[in-house]
Amino acid sequence: MRSCLYEGRVTHTRHTPIEHQFEYRLTMASLDLAEIDTLVGPRGLLSDHPSAAISFPQNVHLRSQVGNLTNRVRDFIEHQTGTRPTGGIRLLTQLRHFGVYFSPLNLFLVDGQQEGFPQHIIAEVNNIPWGEQHAYLLTPKWDEAQSAWTDEHAKQMHVSPFMPMDQRYRWTFQQPGDRLKVGLENWEEGRRVFHAGMILDKKPLTPATLRRFSRNMPAMSLKVVAAIYLEAWKLWWKRCPIFPHP
Repeated sequence: MRSCLYEGRVTHTRHTPIEHQFEYRLTMASLDLAEIDTLVGPRGLLSDHPSAAISFPQNVHLRSQVGNLTNRVRDFIEHQTGTRPTGGIRLLTQLRHFGVYFSPLNLFLVDGQQEGFPQHIIAEVNNIPWGEQHAYLLTPKWDEAQSAWTDEHAKQMHVSPFMPMDQRYRWTFQQPGDRLKVGLENWEEGRRVFHAGMILDKKPLTPATLRRFSRNMPAMSLKVVAAIYLEAWKLWWKRCPIFPHP
């Protein structure tokens, strides 16, 4: 089985106009979409029932597309590029716990001719409390100096009331393996104003690891939402400038 879990830390660091930093534990699932039919369902490791202890909600992803999740990914890329991808697809995402689900960032890694090497990455961003979703199609380029895949583009969706829209995103992705590293920087007028990073270690996706995950970090989505509001309150307390939703 190529699907697995990744456990580790996520950090956020704001550099200006005020300094602010936090770090939290995080567990995400890396799901090979070719395995979804056997992985999800009554006999699979993951339930498809909304109120189950741990389940995988396929319908929350790429909501602007139709069909099953694999076709939604391929349709989205074909619409953007004119070419339909045929490589394997892996999704890095949160799992749903007892009906509670929110994942600020999901990543679809779509292989090119060589398995395990992404030709495209879809960065699916979700915001709260507006419930909006925007998918950025990245065509990563290999950066020898950073030993990572990189790409950059303009910000297109309001995410935080403490960030303006006139920014650029710069991404770095190290090749997923026993360790997964993802970095995101926000740039504004030639300055890096914010960066976030995930460093996650690979764990097998088995009944035992899912039981441990359910015991140690129940309702991961609820913890993510609580952390978002807690850090927002801290920024408000520090009098960070507020930018209304456009």
